[in-house]
Amino acid sequence: MLSRAECFRILELDPKANSYDIENRYTMLIKRYRNQGDPETVKKLEQITLAYDILTGRYVEPEPVDPRLEEVVFGKKKREWQNLWHYGRWPLFGILVGAFFLGYLIYSIATNEPPDFQFVAVGPYASADNTDERVRSYVAGSMEGVETVEFQLIPLSFEQPEPSGAAATGGLDPESEYMYVMKMMTMIAGETIETFICEKSAFDQYAPQGTFNDLTALYERLQDLPEAVRSKIKPLRRALIEVFENPTPGVELPWKTEEDMNQDLSLPIYGLDVSELHLVEGLGLYGKSQILTIGFKADDPAAVEQFLEDWVRDVETMHALQKAYEESLKATAAAKN
Repeated sequence: MLSRAECFRILELDPKANSYDIENRYTMLIKRYRNQGDPETVKKLEQITLAYDILTGRYVEPEPVDPRLEEVVFGKKKREWQNLWHYGRWPLFGILVGAFFLGYLIYSIATNEPPDFQFVAVGPYASADNTDERVRSYVAGSMEGVETVEFQLIPLSFEQPEPSGAAATGGLDPESEYMYVMKMMTMIAGETIETFICEKSAFDQYAPQGTFNDLTALYERLQDLPEAVRSKIKPLRRALIEVFENPTPGVELPWKTEEDMNQDLSLPIYGLDVSELHLVEGLGLYGKSQILTIGFKADDPAAVEQFLEDWVRDVETMHALQKAYEESLKATAAAKN
C-alpha cells in the first residue's frame, strides 16, 4: 500500500494539505485525465484514485489471493464459482423450493382421485357447524360402495333486488358473485356432481340450461307415499332454453309462466321442491326453498335417483336428526350458563 507521503506526491499536494485541499485536487485531476484512454493515463488515474482513497480513509486492503481459488473447474475459476454461490444461493434456493411445490402440485393432481359422491348446495343457505360431517355420514351410510363424499355450499341466488336495494345474489359483493358464478360454470362443465340442492332462483337459472337430470320416473315412484308427505313434494317442470332460442316458425310457445310449464305433463321434471318437508334441515342446511336435483354428469344417475328416493322416504329420520341437533345446542348453552 502507498505511504501518505507518496499519496500527497501523486496528488501533487503539500503534506500539510487538509481534507478540503485533497477533495479539490482529486476533482481537478479526474477532470483533467478522464477523457484520455491511453494505458498510461488509465494507470495514472488508478494511482490518483488509490491515493485519494488512502488519504480519505476509503481504502480497503484486498484479501490475499488464495492460489487454490484460481484453479479452473467447468470453465470457471473456483473464485468465480464462490462468488456465484455467495450472491446466487438465495435465488437458487427460491427456484428449488418453487420447483418442489410445482412438482408436488402436479403429483397431487395426477394422483388425486375424485370423491365417490359430490353433494352441492346452491343458494343462500345457512348451515350448522357440523353440516359437512352430517352430509358425509348420511350419504356414505345410505349408498353402498360410497366411501368419500364431498360437500360444497355455493351461496348464489338470482332473486330480483328487493325494493330496499338488497343485492340480487343474496348479499354477495360483485367479486364474490363473479367467483361463484365461474365456480358453478366449472363444476357444471367439468365435474360429476351427483346431487344439487337448489334454492328456487338458482334452480330456475340452471335447469333450462340442461344442468339436471330428468326426475319424472322418481316422482312417479313417490306417489305411493302417504298424502301428508306426497302433497308436500312439488314437481318442477322446465323447457330447455334452446326451445325458446329456436322456436318453430309460426308456432307460439304454449308457456308464458313457470306455472304453465309445471302444469304441462309433457315436459320433464328436473327438480322436486321439498321445502315443506324440511328435508335438508336434517343435514344441517336451512333455506326458504329446497329443491332436489341430480347433476346431468352424475356417474350413476340410477343410484343417485335411488338415494334421493330413500332420502325422501326417510323424512321422519331427518326430522329426528334435526331435533337431536337442536336439543344438543340447548344442552350446550345450558352447560355454559
